[in-house]
Amino acid sequence: MLTTKQKINYFFMKLMPKVLYIKLRFFFIQGYFPNLNMPKKFTEKLQWRKLKDNNRLYSICADKYVVREYVKNKVGEEYLIPIYLITDILTKEEFEKLPNSFVLKTTNGSGNSAVKIIKDKKLVKYEELKEFFEKCKKIDVGDYTMESWYSKIQCRIMAEKLLDIKTVDDYKFHSFNGEKFFIEHLVERDKAKGILKSNFYDENWNRLNFTIGTEMYDYDINKPKNFDKMIEIVKKLSKDFDYVRVDLYNIGGEIYFGELTFCPDGGFGKFTDEEWDSKFGSYWEIKNN
Repeated sequence: MLTTKQKINYFFMKLMPKVLYIKLRFFFIQGYFPNLNMPKKFTEKLQWRKLKDNNRLYSICADKYVVREYVKNKVGEEYLIPIYLITDILTKEEFEKLPNSFVLKTTNGSGNSAVKIIKDKKLVKYEELKEFFEKCKKIDVGDYTMESWYSKIQCRIMAEKLLDIKTVDDYKFHSFNGEKFFIEHLVERDKAKGILKSNFYDENWNRLNFTIGTEMYDYDINKPKNFDKMIEIVKKLSKDFDYVRVDLYNIGGEIYFGELTFCPDGGFGKFTDEEWDSKFGSYWEIKNN
């Protein structure tokens, strides 16, 4: 479902041509108009991707169910979070057969707008869940995000195992041409309170003095013991793309695949240090798809 902010953005988006909306919203957030014909900065190239990049793999790999086969073929199924159910419509019988805790999400969702984390099924009403996902299915995600690949994904409902969120480490690997990597490590995630902090690290786990769209945390995090394995997985999963963000979870040394993201924050995430927007852009060599 769309948040109030998303609904407002969508309202204004439908009032004007796509390029004009992108330029105006980009100016409002970044403070300048983007170069969409010859983009140089990372955020400009993300906007270019939304307008002109039609790589058929995006819709395959943005589909939260179909991507599992892609991951299985690239690195093996041992990194996939177990799933309990994939269905077009969640029936009461299916709901009752699910375990006490799980995660429900749409296969074409973007961000957390179509996700329900169920920690105790006894505290959840099936009718409310059904209504929530029926509303989600009516939304053309690719339309309101301007990421057209989402419009090509069949909207289904998937139930997967709920990971131990108390010990989970969330790593987002920004991969450029499968060769250059920056790691975004997220902590203190509390959606209800609007709290999220992160830091960026380079491939040698040197902490970098910027972040994108979040507050930085002011303490050090040790490099994961299986960091080299994580890099190996990221290289294989990002090989087919000039830029992709590969999300991995690390729980007690166990690595799990999260998702592949092709346009983080819709291309509107603001760098706390604008120099890094240019640096990221310089590492991204756009290929003809």
